Amino acid sequence: MTTYVNCRNCHGSGKVVVPDVTQLIAERRTAMTDWCRANGEEISWDGYVADDTAAKLLRCACGTLANKRFLHEGPPFRKRGRDVDYSIAELAAFDVMRELTQRAS
Repeated sequence: MTTYVNCRNCHGSGKVVVPDVTQLIAERRTAMTDWCRANGEEISWDGYVADDTAAKLLRCACGTLANKRFLHEGPPFRKRGRDVDYSIAELAAFDVMRELTQRAS
């Protein structure tokens, strides 16, 4: 569902499209899951992927993802011993919000 709101900068003369974020996240999650399956990347039974796969899904380097993790700026993660895993749902939400934030800037 697309929502239209009055643009504050247009003094009421224009409308701005507000995307349905929930729908965008669901579509991105499906796309990420399909990409993992098509490229042979392992997805755990509860929807988590390894950090190298998460970096590929977010189109960044593993080191960048590790730095964001250290700075608490990246997507939520879980640690199992030395391994770091990311939820595909959280990666999709992080990616959509990052895209919308960059678009608004």
